[in-house]
Amino acid sequence: MQKVQSLISLLVVAAILALCLPLFDMVYLYPTTTGLISEKARKDAEHLARYLAEDFIISENKTQINRQLRQLVENFSLVRASLRSPAGKVLYSTTAEQVGQIRDLTPLHRALQSGESYSRFFFANLPGQEGVVSLIETQAPLVRNGKLVAVLELIHDVGAVRSSLERSVSHASTFLLAVAGLFFVMILLLASMARKAIKQQNHTEQLLRESQQQLELKHEELNSLFQQVEQAKYEWQMSLDCITDMILLVDDEDKIRRCNESLVRFVGLSYLGVLGKNWKTVLFAEGVELVSLNQQHSEIFHPRHNVWLAIEFYSYQNQQSEKLTVIRIQNLPERRGETAIA
Repeated sequence: MQKVQSLISLLVVAAILALCLPLFDMVYLYPTTTGLISEKARKDAEHLARYLAEDFIISENKTQINRQLRQLVENFSLVRASLRSPAGKVLYSTTAEQVGQIRDLTPLHRALQSGESYSRFFFANLPGQEGVVSLIETQAPLVRNGKLVAVLELIHDVGAVRSSLERSVSHASTFLLAVAGLFFVMILLLASMARKAIKQQNHTEQLLRESQQQLELKHEELNSLFQQVEQAKYEWQMSLDCITDMILLVDDEDKIRRCNESLVRFVGLSYLGVLGKNWKTVLFAEGVELVSLNQQHSEIFHPRHNVWLAIEFYSYQNQQSEKLTVIRIQNLPERRGETAIA
């Protein structure tokens, strides 16, 4: 019963969290998304203004300057393009009534003189449109020979972007609300099924405990058997290490799988240093040419130890159908000192 109550409490908390999704959208998601997109639009406007200011041609020809401003409005869908003097007076503009207006640009002189642009958001009424729209005003300096000669002013209409954003966020909010409602209904259904599930779980846990007890008994038996196998393996390895003859187990690529202590002492390497190596390379590191080693029994002279070795081969296949070979290498002290046959 306590488990059921805990599960129901958890489901209630989950339902409350589901209902918080629309609140999260209104308080955090929408303002953050709007701020990021607005900041991106402002940065793009500044970048465009700086780019256009670099290529803007300042001349005494008023017609040419007005034509450049009109081309900017047409090519980049601007509301207005103006050219101000460093003092802030509008010298040229695509909107005739703007010519002659003065704005104090003194606070911006340092930034404009260094080539930085300035932008701001504001709202205004545009001819042919109902209500106020969101605009971005960008001031970009025209610096020639290190001197601020004019300021290019561009007005962008971002109202369409904001409207599209508001529609998208509204659709997202509606979707989140629908998801929250569906989630809430599913939680209620889960709560009604919880009691049956807990009863079934209790029965399953009982069966599981019984199975676990049986597995523990099997584990103890397997652990005992494993210890016996390890003990037998250790005893067999110690027995092989006591043999003075060198015993190797190699695969069909002549790589050493197992060996006893006699081989390790003979070649002067560690046990891990010989595993996986070609037994001929390990045993005859001096580069002695080995011949007639495909027979069951061979004798060959080892120059470094100045001894004759008798080598016997016993091949078999394991349970994985791999061909393995047991190699027995015996030192022949009675032939010590004899020279090798070429």
